[in-house]
Amino acid sequence: MEYSNSLGNVEADPGNNANTSNPISSEIVVAEPGVLVVQPHEVSYLQVLAKPPSSRKILLMSLLCTAAIATSTTGVLRWQYARTHEVTDKAYVTTDTYAVNSKIPGQVVSVSANENQVVKKGSVLVKLNPSQYQAKVKRATTILEQAQQQVKKAATDRDTAKAKIKNQPKVEISGQNDPAVVAARLEAKTRLSELKRIFPAFAKASVDYERFVKLHSLGFIPIKTLQDTKTKYDDLFKQYNSSTAQVKLARTKLTTAQQNYLDGQIKLAQQKIEEARKNSQEAQAKLQQKMELDSKKILESRTKLQQKMQEDSKNRLLSQTELQQKIKQDGKKLQANELKANEQKIEKLKAEQLKAEKLQANELKANDQKVEKLKADHQKAIQQLEKQFAAKREQQDKTIARLTEQKTVVVPRLAETEILLLDYEKSQLYLKSAQTALSQAARQLKDAEYQLYYTKITAPNNGQINIKRAQTGQKVEPGQTLMSLVPQKLWIAADFEDEQLKKIKPGQSVQIQLKSLTDKTFTGKVQSILPLSKTKYNHLRPPVKISFDPKILGKYKLLITPGTPASVKVEI
Repeated sequence: MEYSNSLGNVEADPGNNANTSNPISSEIVVAEPGVLVVQPHEVSYLQVLAKPPSSRKILLMSLLCTAAIATSTTGVLRWQYARTHEVTDKAYVTTDTYAVNSKIPGQVVSVSANENQVVKKGSVLVKLNPSQYQAKVKRATTILEQAQQQVKKAATDRDTAKAKIKNQPKVEISGQNDPAVVAARLEAKTRLSELKRIFPAFAKASVDYERFVKLHSLGFIPIKTLQDTKTKYDDLFKQYNSSTAQVKLARTKLTTAQQNYLDGQIKLAQQKIEEARKNSQEAQAKLQQKMELDSKKILESRTKLQQKMQEDSKNRLLSQTELQQKIKQDGKKLQANELKANEQKIEKLKAEQLKAEKLQANELKANDQKVEKLKADHQKAIQQLEKQFAAKREQQDKTIARLTEQKTVVVPRLAETEILLLDYEKSQLYLKSAQTALSQAARQLKDAEYQLYYTKITAPNNGQINIKRAQTGQKVEPGQTLMSLVPQKLWIAADFEDEQLKKIKPGQSVQIQLKSLTDKTFTGKVQSILPLSKTKYNHLRPPVKISFDPKILGKYKLLITPGTPASVKVEI
């Protein structure tokens, strides 16, 4: 008889060797999916010999044809089966194993799990002494509370400093390009940069020292730690004070240089006022001289006119008197027409006299008007000069007032504003240092809480305790394995050739035969092809992970152990 093994190979049954001399006819039977069985039929030699020769020949041909057909059919079925299945004997049962380790050092106070005990995920397996970690949590909590208080205080100081800056008006001063001011400002900037370099370290040292003083008073840190912190703080404090003094000195020099420049500008404005006054006075004096000279000329012209008019009037009066005397003395001797002519001459002289007097009055009035106009023009010119001087003086007075305000108010205010800005930057650094300390304190508390949490060592998954090494009183170190946990989920690790792997995909159906349970065929599915970089198995090719069908596994689960050899057939 022949049978098929797990690989589908047909082998002879050694139990039937006794009748090997008999002719055999075979019948192909499908015993189960993927397994071919060839069942032989024995034919007696007597039956063959009893036949006539022609019958014997026909029977012999029938037997040969039957054998040929059986062989061909078997080959076709084998070829078709090989196309739809990938088979390997290089497989075995395995499972994941979890090492239960300690994450922290400590001493075991209790062990809750025993070997072969089934536990659930999260179950407490081992407890370590929590006292030192409880103390760490308490200390870290205190540090965190103090850090929170420091941040709150630093934030308040920062907001106060910021509000002071907002309340300061924007100011500008003259003389920014003055050489002495430029030199003083450069020195102040250099000193300020030196101070700012010390700021971060000094702020951190201040925050640390303040916190360590409180921690030492509570007994959380040793005196040496506090002394080391104080030494560092004192050293930085000296540097900070020295640099601050240099900044103040440079700031004073800058203020002095700015005020000196403003003093010079004030004196220059005062000199401009005096020059304007002097120029105005000189112009007024020139106008006065011109007016006096023009008045003198007008008066001289008037005097000459009066003298001429007086002489003309005197001559006319004299001519009139002579005519009157002549008429009086020679009136009787003169003819009527001569007398009348003389009288007409007298009347003419009187008329000329009146006319001359009127002209004299008009000319005198004109002269008087010229004098008055000259005086008015002079007064107007004087007023214009005084107005110009007043405008120049007002302008310079405003300049002097502005410069004086800058000297007495703006420059000190500017120095105060720079100090406030410096205080604000310092408060920001204090706040940043306090926030950094708060973040560190929060991390320390979290670490301490984790360490306290890790004093209870729990099951990482559902499973069965395999190897227990932990004992009460034992001292353990981080990473030390206390026991092993085997999940109650078996699977098959199968090795295929490279050509086979090309056809295998997750989700394909699999038939599984175990060497320890030859009478049972299990089913399953391809789960994945494990990467070589992530597998713990020593394979030249990546192993294929095959899961059991839990419904088929059933009662056999307890009979199957990791390491059992297996044969698998993957339906592709």
